[in-house]
Amino acid sequence: LSLSNSMIQGGRYVGAFAGYATNSTFTNLYSDTSVKAIYSDGYAGEVGGIVGLLQGGTLSDCTNEGSVLAGRYGRAGGILGVASTNAVVMSNCLNTGSVSSVKAYGSNTSNMCYYVGGLLGSLEKSATKLTISNCWNDGNITAGEDTASGRYIGGLVGFVGSTEAVIEYSLNSGNIHFGDQQVGGLIGQINNGKTTAITECLNVGTITTDHSQGVQNQNAGSVLGYQLDGSVIATNVIGYAGNGIGISGGQNSTYVGDGKDTPIQATSITDINGVYDVSLAGKLSADAWTFRVDNYPIPSVFAITGNYENVAVKNAEYASDF
Repeated sequence: LSLSNSMIQGGRYVGAFAGYATNSTFTNLYSDTSVKAIYSDGYAGEVGGIVGLLQGGTLSDCTNEGSVLAGRYGRAGGILGVASTNAVVMSNCLNTGSVSSVKAYGSNTSNMCYYVGGLLGSLEKSATKLTISNCWNDGNITAGEDTASGRYIGGLVGFVGSTEAVIEYSLNSGNIHFGDQQVGGLIGQINNGKTTAITECLNVGTITTDHSQGVQNQNAGSVLGYQLDGSVIATNVIGYAGNGIGISGGQNSTYVGDGKDTPIQATSITDINGVYDVSLAGKLSADAWTFRVDNYPIPSVFAITGNYENVAVKNAEYASDF
């Protein structure tokens, strides 16, 4: 099922195929529709390229190429805005549309631009578990600019609440531009008190900011922006964000986690700090990843379809290093 050449706007619960759904399955969907969640005073709700808010259910083989826009305090994701209440599974999904949160609209000029992710904006504490597998974000992400506060921003997931999460065999190649802090190439902030498992995931999108203190002082990491609590287990995770950004919180560390709280149990994690070593490709499972004709790795599910061979590689430096 496809939805094209349209624009959908509302205040809360906005998505191309559903604004609000409970225990539902969404499969084989395509949209290039622009979706926007903004009230007249600038506040916003949940907005996703496919679904706005999902209270338990599955998204599989879904593609969004349309832009996603939220106002302040909104939760915006390229595929799903918010996951809550019961288990949510996302597999074989691709977003190439831009995902943004704007600082001011209408009569209210508050600058809070929060919870923005290339695939999922926010995982709420009411959800029982999140699983993301074989997914890809190639859409650019913008949350806050100039003096705006852009927080909890991730290439795949903006915010992980008090819920177990599994993220595996997934790629972010979208560039991230933010206004404040808690920004990660894969996850913006983890605040769950439970376990987040990240397996064979890559970030190759750059991270930049307008903040006066610069990107390295604002809890920005090529994999994770900030880990408040809980345990993170990373296996064969590769992070590249340019600008000398370390794995987490702007720190060059062997852990995902900024050292202020619980570090991850890292079986194998690599901070490539702007220089990609082709030997790292050996860490990727042959059945889960395919190298395109330009040697760019993508989840194999997209190579099998044959539809995404020409998706642009935004990070030219990364591509040339492969």
